[in-house]
Amino acid sequence: MREKINLFFQNHFVVTLHTVKVPFWIYKHYEAINTYSLGNYKTLVKDMVYSNAMIKYLDNHQNKKDAINENLGRELLELFTLGEGHYTEADIKNTALALAGLTFGDEKGVYRNATRVTTTKTVFGKTGIFNIDDVIDVIFEQANTPYFLAEKVLKWFFYDTPPKELIEKYGKLLKDVHFELKPFFQALFTEECKQSTGGNQIKNPLCYLLQVHHDLSLTPNYTFLVFLLKNQGMDIYDQPNVKGWKGGHDWMTTQLYTERNQFIDFVIDGNVQFEKTANRRLEKFNVDSVHYDPKLTISNKTNAQAIINELCDRMIFSTNPEMLASLGELLKYDFDPKAENANQAILRVYQYLAKSPEFQIV
Repeated sequence: MREKINLFFQNHFVVTLHTVKVPFWIYKHYEAINTYSLGNYKTLVKDMVYSNAMIKYLDNHQNKKDAINENLGRELLELFTLGEGHYTEADIKNTALALAGLTFGDEKGVYRNATRVTTTKTVFGKTGIFNIDDVIDVIFEQANTPYFLAEKVLKWFFYDTPPKELIEKYGKLLKDVHFELKPFFQALFTEECKQSTGGNQIKNPLCYLLQVHHDLSLTPNYTFLVFLLKNQGMDIYDQPNVKGWKGGHDWMTTQLYTERNQFIDFVIDGNVQFEKTANRRLEKFNVDSVHYDPKLTISNKTNAQAIINELCDRMIFSTNPEMLASLGELLKYDFDPKAENANQAILRVYQYLAKSPEFQIV
């Protein structure tokens, strides 16, 4: 769960290796997220702004008193804290002035006195000789800051379109706990994960692939996993733009759904052509042949119906008569769990369910 929270923040505070080009800075960016993702959100925002990776990605090393660059200031307000429509152009300009002179340091960003702006700035009605820490303190006094984060978290974990009442509920909670993230996430997961019905959110490619690996006890070939994620549009630390992965229906185009089904078929049945194509693309990375040996653990193998019920309960939230009829054909009522091909027959049930539209939904 901690890593899923980290992944959310990595997509919230987007930087890409393609642009940054310094792996150590990317590592420090992730290290900061891992340190503060269950700490205080204001502290995390401040650490992100001082990240060398963020400074490079949003060009703040070019932001100097005689040549103001507004990129980081704008995204700090629009994408990291308040959301569009909750600030003015003047707020952006003065935030950028407070960021002028903040450039690369050894471990994190530092101000250079020769290029910073030491005059007064006014943001959200407050005036002072602000640096960016002071501006962030003012931002966190604004009404929409907790609700903006609450909405993005709900979108990432539960709902492509979060209900307004839930945004208000969890935004108020975040405000009441003074932006402490641990009690916020604890309440969110306790309440929303106990729902007895499925949500309406499409699984992102990483969650989908890791679930299959976990269910079938697959030993990951990490290079191949990265290859699959890139094909599914989720190259880690290489989002398409500063807004990050959009998610929702972007994760379920016809092509992506087909590729997911091809992967399941490859894992269960093997596919010589699929394996050759993958190995050819991965040849330059000097990895072993892509091959899987799926093993599915079933707690109750007494009869076909018990197996079907267990897998349905584990993998999807609801069934329908057509699905149950198809499963009954795959694993007939007189199924013998001790037969030689019994495990492969059970894998066929998993294969069918994993390719169903219901399995793609959280």
